[in-house]
Amino acid sequence: MTSSFDPALAASLLIAARAGGPRPAALPSVPPDIDAAYQVQHLVLGDGAPAWKMALLRGTARECAAIPASDVHVSGAEIALDSDGAIEVETAFILGRAITPGCTPAAALDAVAEVRLAFEFINARLLDRLARDPMEAMADSFCSAAIVLGDPIADWAEVLQQPLEIRLDLDGRAVAASETSRNPLPRRGLFWSGWRIMPPNTACRWAQDR
Repeated sequence: MTSSFDPALAASLLIAARAGGPRPAALPSVPPDIDAAYQVQHLVLGDGAPAWKMALLRGTARECAAIPASDVHVSGAEIALDSDGAIEVETAFILGRAITPGCTPAAALDAVAEVRLAFEFINARLLDRLARDPMEAMADSFCSAAIVLGDPIADWAEVLQQPLEIRLDLDGRAVAASETSRNPLPRRGLFWSGWRIMPPNTACRWAQDR
């Protein structure tokens, strides 16, 4: 971490924006590495985040973002988005027990209590999120603003072995989907979340694969 980057200053701007303050155009400086980005996340959200979002940093490296309990909702919630916001369809894995660092893929999968489809609401605390450096987005929890969980998927272990055909409707009218989900069961991703970012004695209650 370079001396020019101040994680506390970056966190203070994101905290203010989360509280309804003005959205800054950018962080004062870009986090120099993933450790700096995680430090900003920690300062913004603290310990014990009940949810984790998995994302691809620069489209290649799997990293995570902590999601506060206040950002996880059940179906029927009303979420406000800025004009540059977006909504994505995701797969949410609700864990029945903690995934411990170093666990096997089979143990990670066995910890899953249920699986649900979910909407993720993308609403960056920084302006013009598409123009931001990927490390700024990571510091800002990869721009995640809310997760709305759908109903549990029955027989998910079998169902998710096949591609999902997803239909979206808006006010009773079908919305064209840009892609069909491939096999969404993230054995590697869920295992990765266990050993990569879970500190000792921390229970991850929710995990997501992008």
